[in-house]
Amino acid sequence: MTTFTRSLAGLLSVIALSAITTSGARAQAVTKQPPSFTPLPTELIGVSPSDPRLTPIQRDNVLRFNIVDKLDLLDRDFNVKVCLPSPPTSPADIDPHRSLMVHDLSTLTARDFSLKRTMDQLASQVVAQVPGTTGASIFRQFWDTQNPAAQALTTSPRCSDAGGTLNGLPHACRPRNSGEEGNEAVGSDATINNRMNGSFDRFSGYVPLALVNRLDLAHEGWRNCGEYRIVYGELLALPGARNLIIFEGVLPNPTPGCRSGCKPVMQMWKSLSAMSSASDRATKLEEFFYTGLPGFRPVVHVDHYSSKGVTGTYGGSGSGQIRTNQFATTSRWMLKEFKTVLNCSSTPCKFEIVPIPVKVNPWGTLWNEDITNTPANPLSPAALAFQNSALGQTALLGDPTLMRIGYSVSPTHNAPQSFSQAPASPFLATPSSLPPFDVWHDQYLTQFNAAVGPINTFRTGLQGGAAVHGLTATQLVKRATAQSCAGCHQPSAFGLLSANSIGPALTPTGTTVTSWPNSLGNFVHVETSPAALTELSTPAFASNLGHALSPALRDVFLPDRKNFLVDQLNAITCPCTHRFTTLATELREPAFKRQNALLEQLVPQATAWQSLLSERLARSRTLTLAESLKLDAQRASISEQQEKSLAEMRKALGMPSIAIGPASQPVTREVALEPARRTTSGSFRTH
Repeated sequence: MTTFTRSLAGLLSVIALSAITTSGARAQAVTKQPPSFTPLPTELIGVSPSDPRLTPIQRDNVLRFNIVDKLDLLDRDFNVKVCLPSPPTSPADIDPHRSLMVHDLSTLTARDFSLKRTMDQLASQVVAQVPGTTGASIFRQFWDTQNPAAQALTTSPRCSDAGGTLNGLPHACRPRNSGEEGNEAVGSDATINNRMNGSFDRFSGYVPLALVNRLDLAHEGWRNCGEYRIVYGELLALPGARNLIIFEGVLPNPTPGCRSGCKPVMQMWKSLSAMSSASDRATKLEEFFYTGLPGFRPVVHVDHYSSKGVTGTYGGSGSGQIRTNQFATTSRWMLKEFKTVLNCSSTPCKFEIVPIPVKVNPWGTLWNEDITNTPANPLSPAALAFQNSALGQTALLGDPTLMRIGYSVSPTHNAPQSFSQAPASPFLATPSSLPPFDVWHDQYLTQFNAAVGPINTFRTGLQGGAAVHGLTATQLVKRATAQSCAGCHQPSAFGLLSANSIGPALTPTGTTVTSWPNSLGNFVHVETSPAALTELSTPAFASNLGHALSPALRDVFLPDRKNFLVDQLNAITCPCTHRFTTLATELREPAFKRQNALLEQLVPQATAWQSLLSERLARSRTLTLAESLKLDAQRASISEQQEKSLAEMRKALGMPSIAIGPASQPVTREVALEPARRTTSGSFRTH
């Protein structure tokens, strides 16, 4: 067992601070750092991921742990003398509509968050390597992926490639000649720019619907600082039509492996709850998304949506993605997922946005046990692997807490797209008369129940795993369906809103439910057109106009994200120290001694802060948000001095800089797939 493993596996006690009452709610001054990874069982430590004795779940866990174990940095929560407790943040301090999901019109229109600006920024980051790239050309190529070769307007990847497959599975087109979303690629640069620079005044084009804080999606081991999203919706005249693009950028941690590296991001989002001016909030968010906080890249960067990620240490899933929520012609709701690729394998380089399989969306047939037991079926091996994996994760699917329900799906098992509707007439027919791709590949329970063969290892195994948690196999499959795009966006289509559909589960607010929370009922969680909203009827918003949120967001998802943010804000902040893995073996011991000596020099300043905060909390059991933010700034100043001293030590030891540069990193489309990504809280959540 490595020193790193031992240090992370335990949570050692640190400075004791009293709990206080803030703004009428109880806030705990947390005295330890929350765990940021799932430790390996003792029997798997040191085992190669290629060991044939490992189950698929064990192999993936070993692979994930090995990635984290290669990170050279580590929060020193075991060196308590130099850790800095945080001024307590109360849940009441955090306004979800300012610090978690900004969807009010006054903020979204106070600065330029347009799709044109986002696309133009991506173009500016690659134009030196790919001359002629513009925001309009990226937009055109992006939507041209929906067209088959015969209708394509560019030479980039499209839905008809590889015989109309992606991940070896049928890949749906939405062709322009049928008036579907592939038609978005049509038009001059001026026309496309006008469309990307949408306006409510003329009710046309794409407009920003929400700016989203997904700190809760930070990858285990704090390899990055989570995802930050911009949701765009197209204003369409056709009643009920929807067409959305979501840019889901993963923000690199300047010190991957150290939770403390992400603290400035947490503090920025907290500060928004104290800003009564929509213009002030918009200015700070504009900096965050388009310029970058000090020491950080801007969120909108091509590498933050790329196939590979920011650095080798982030791995194949260390970056974000771009998703579409397509219902522009009301033909069939469909969601797709994409990555950015800067390919310099030949000259000149080429920049593309390419379709990829949709995460946590297994191809529905893989739930059918008869497929596993039909060797002639080409999906038989994949079905067997998927079903074995699902059987090993019944504890995750059966979790009694709603927001911890989930499971890992291998990237090789994911579908090219997610549907939640049957095709329109004349294809309306009984399920048995339609092949899985036409209708039922998202209907996991239909596929599961379609198996009638005599071998029922999977069916009985899933039932046995469910029974341990007081559930049925049907409820486990429905819980898995809720993790898919289709199930999350249209739970009514899968029976997820029915009483006892998923069995009892505890929500973040402490209530117990037996069904999945609802979307807005039209395939979205954020409405496209603004309306007067009760939650925005406070002095903090210039008007009460905003984009309505789904019951799932308002009542479940946002409360859970608030709990996570508050927990991280309240955790102690420790110096980010080196493990010296890049140094020669004989140089490591002297380096550790030098680092420990430096940490000892930092103790007096940390002790003074600990005493100052303890005395302040002892005087009064109340702490306003303004005072908390002021104390946060003092703590951050000390942390900055600590990190500066450690950086100087690293430089003196001749170690390479860990700074992330602004330049884009070339990456080919053929990159090794990392196991399904897991967050610092242990979930496999993507929505």
